[in-house]
Amino acid sequence: MITRLLLICYLVGIHVLVFFLGSQSDLATRLVSVQEKELTTHYHTMVHFHQRIDRNLDHNRIIFIGDSLIQGLAVSAITESGVNFGIGNDTTKGVLQRLSKYDSINWANAIVLSIGLNDFKYRKIDQAIENYRTILDGISSTKPIIISAILPVDESVQPHFNNTAIKVFNHQLAEITKEYSNVSYLDVGRHLSTAGGLLKKYHIGDGIHLNQAGNRLWIEQLKKCLNKKLISMRANK
Repeated sequence: MITRLLLICYLVGIHVLVFFLGSQSDLATRLVSVQEKELTTHYHTMVHFHQRIDRNLDHNRIIFIGDSLIQGLAVSAITESGVNFGIGNDTTKGVLQRLSKYDSINWANAIVLSIGLNDFKYRKIDQAIENYRTILDGISSTKPIIISAILPVDESVQPHFNNTAIKVFNHQLAEITKEYSNVSYLDVGRHLSTAGGLLKKYHIGDGIHLNQAGNRLWIEQLKKCLNKKLISMRANK
């Protein structure tokens, strides 16, 4: 009787162990899946493409890093020395992972950063802001950096994004830039929106990406801010 009871307990224990290991394996698979979803095949392809460009860059370039808004921006209209390292759907995590892969960062004249909207899909605002801080700490304090705030969205087209949350993010971002003498903060959103968010006349119809008029305004503001920052940094040398 005791032997039979022990056998039953043993068999139950084996089934519980198999179930536990299976559930842990499934959890691990799901965690990997989430990670792969954020850093997509497109992301890795673009990083390799950027590295090929990076190896052929001369000194004194202006490096633009960000998501699809940067990727679709004519950076040469801002400065002839502009290099576009934008990647669609990128996040602060993606920028953190690829920043060290660009040697041109070390001898660039300045860096322009615009990233953060896609982070809302993966992490809390505080975590994204901490990533931003790590990004800034990873760049030489002698390099002029322009941070372009997250642009507002047209919530009537993009109900999954929230302009109130974007304002909170931008406020925290503006606060940490005050801790760095080489960093300037630019908020172009106020020129592109009203209380209701991004104006329809400035986006392509998807509520996020700027059209020609929107990009022209962003380019003008970036050009002014960049020139001002470069002059200021030279004067302080």
